[in-house]
Amino acid sequence: MVYDKAAGGKRVLSYTDIVQECLCFGFIDSLPRRVSDTQSSLYISRRKPKSEWSKINKEHVAELIRKKIMHPAGLAVVERAKADGS
Repeated sequence: MVYDKAAGGKRVLSYTDIVQECLCFGFIDSLPRRVSDTQSSLYISRRKPKSEWSKINKEHVAELIRKKIMHPAGLAVVERAKADGS
């Protein structure tokens, strides 16, 4: 995914917005990579079974669940992670 960085008052999605959207559906992002002065990219993929969860992603998921905006696919990934200890 290539996205615009916040610049010049242009409306853009923040990195956090993108990560939370991915988590809602059971996906994970890569580290951001610079494309240009105004754009970055992320590789987005399905979360693999038993992959480690970062502290920040756990916090994001807790917030998304509290707000009741997790998609069933994302909740299934969270439940699978709880079951396998990841």
